[in-house]
Amino acid sequence: MSALSLQKWKRMKSKHRRVNIITHVHTDASTGETSELDEFISGEIRWMDGEDSPIEWAECFTPIERLEKVLSAPDGPHGPVHMVVVTDHMRAASHSLPDRNLAAAARNHRIALGAELATRTRDADGKYRIGPEILTYGDQNLQNGPHGPYYGLSQDLLDELYETCRDDEGFELCTRRTQAALRKKGIAHGLSHPLDGHELSLEGTLAIISEFDFIETINGGFTADSARTLETYIELNNALVRGAVLPDRVLTERGRRIVARIRESGRILHALAGSDAHSHDFARALTGMTPDSGQEPNDVNPGQFFAKMLRLADEDNSRPESPLATMGKCVTNFALVSDVVAIVMRNILLNLKHRKNPLVWATILPNTFFKTRGELRRRSDIQKRRLQQIEEDFDPVRLLPYLRPPVQRIDEELPGVDAALPESPATTAEPVDLLLN
Repeated sequence: MSALSLQKWKRMKSKHRRVNIITHVHTDASTGETSELDEFISGEIRWMDGEDSPIEWAECFTPIERLEKVLSAPDGPHGPVHMVVVTDHMRAASHSLPDRNLAAAARNHRIALGAELATRTRDADGKYRIGPEILTYGDQNLQNGPHGPYYGLSQDLLDELYETCRDDEGFELCTRRTQAALRKKGIAHGLSHPLDGHELSLEGTLAIISEFDFIETINGGFTADSARTLETYIELNNALVRGAVLPDRVLTERGRRIVARIRESGRILHALAGSDAHSHDFARALTGMTPDSGQEPNDVNPGQFFAKMLRLADEDNSRPESPLATMGKCVTNFALVSDVVAIVMRNILLNLKHRKNPLVWATILPNTFFKTRGELRRRSDIQKRRLQQIEEDFDPVRLLPYLRPPVQRIDEELPGVDAALPESPATTAEPVDLLLN
């Protein structure tokens, strides 16, 4: 656990008074056209087995009933799970709430139906690229469903978003238009692991982060490098919004633009932790929330959690600390490969009825495995390059020691704010690599 997470952890009340929430998890509805990986894997299978191949690839095999059992499972390392927000993949090609999930959410109000919405973002150069996904939750109200009322998103809202918020090319939801619509309608939402799995430039990525109120930092499906960077970035962002000063001389040209954008947005960022589990270990990352006075954790429903998120987004920047805490673990490279192997093997067992000839599987098995691993490795390489860019251009870890308290004002701003650099408590060497050449 990072120092920032540990600090938040200590500020929380005892874990018996904390509401533990799975804010990012998938069911078997996150498969087929809803999955970005499907076009890669299914395309490869059709290429090898023919366009009319009966083999169907599935990314996730978790029925929602397994997530119901998590609510009554023995306590994990972070205590019991009190609430599950299902966030199945959704894209323009497929964005319907499954009937089975609607039934589960209606019979158990500790389950809510959200979504992880695929988006495209206009980058710094004006071009649309695959952007971070949006974790979309709901508001404080129960929705009317075919099996009874439930917490989360309504199908009408999802249909409206895909009708009105697509990008200019009409492919997917536009990140900014969708966020504006969610904010206008009072729907709690956050940015899903924004340093991973998309194609935006560094400046475009940080611009999007500064426009959201909730950022998923810990994600159980990606490695810890981006989580540490995001947690420190949030700390730096919030200090700057509250008036702290970074000496101009420690910033690159891009760094100055980023700082200006942070100040312009004026948003205090809050961290979320998402499991992102597709097959097992559903509580590996949790978001914790302090309940209201007199409330027991099991009495808090998803609508109250969403309402608290919305209140936090509307507050000014005077609150010294967030009532939310992040806890859990990110994935290791070994665990990621193991997950891929498990998904491939489950798909083979599922499709043996269609193709029993072992020679067919001898061809399909290695190709689907390497295709999946290759795509995940490509995304990992993009993440590494982005983190390297951050380290070179706007590394929050190196910049934090140079933060100064807000400038004191009586009648006017005091002069000489950037007259001299303070000595960094983190290093005794001059940080030459941060200076603008």
